[in-house]
Amino acid sequence: MATYVLDFVTGEYRDSPSHQGCFAFTMYKYYFNIDIRGNVKIKEQNIFVCSGHPNEHGVVKDILVINDNIPIPSYLIETLKTLITYNFIHNSSSIYRCHWICIIETIKKLKQSLKELTENPQKETNIQILLDNSIVKNEILEKQVKDTEQKIENLQTAYFDTLQDDKKIKEENKLLNDKILKLESEIRNRKDIVYINGPEPQTLFSYCGGGSNSGTLSNAQNRMLYNDIKGIYEPEEDE
Repeated sequence: MATYVLDFVTGEYRDSPSHQGCFAFTMYKYYFNIDIRGNVKIKEQNIFVCSGHPNEHGVVKDILVINDNIPIPSYLIETLKTLITYNFIHNSSSIYRCHWICIIETIKKLKQSLKELTENPQKETNIQILLDNSIVKNEILEKQVKDTEQKIENLQTAYFDTLQDDKKIKEENKLLNDKILKLESEIRNRKDIVYINGPEPQTLFSYCGGGSNSGTLSNAQNRMLYNDIKGIYEPEEDE
């Protein structure tokens, strides 16, 4: 949150003395903000006044915004405070909108001069301004250093998370590889593989006079028996 060296809200003021006695006219209200870095924001609000009717307050809008981080010396801030609060101190009713317009233009020219002095420090004779500028620059550099440190910390955290994820992936891959090797080993060593074949043939083959003929068990020679396990026909072994 910004720290303000000048934070002031004016009352409501007529545009000029010619509006005295009018039944309808516009009044103006101003908001002055200058922070410790010298950044300026001034807002204006219109208030329409009509006799016999409630005042209509317009939208508060920016009329001057300067974000240059060039500090305003404290003695100049005190001068601006005196100008801005003069009518309150003396309870003067002779202040009109032109008074605030002049102050706003003064602040604008002041900031322009300070910027020129900052860009050409060799022409600067006010040590206080140089010191204020140096303080602000140091603050900006400190913030940049903190931002850089935070970025480095974030990168370190992200790198550590990446290492952890990589380690987890390697562990998962190892478990998966172990499961694959175990499954392959089970397939190679399986003893209970069952082959399902068709029904045992009712006939046997025999060798008869140089040719193979089908016959029954009673008349077959050199009989071939069907091996269920191997799935082929083999010669019958003699008993």
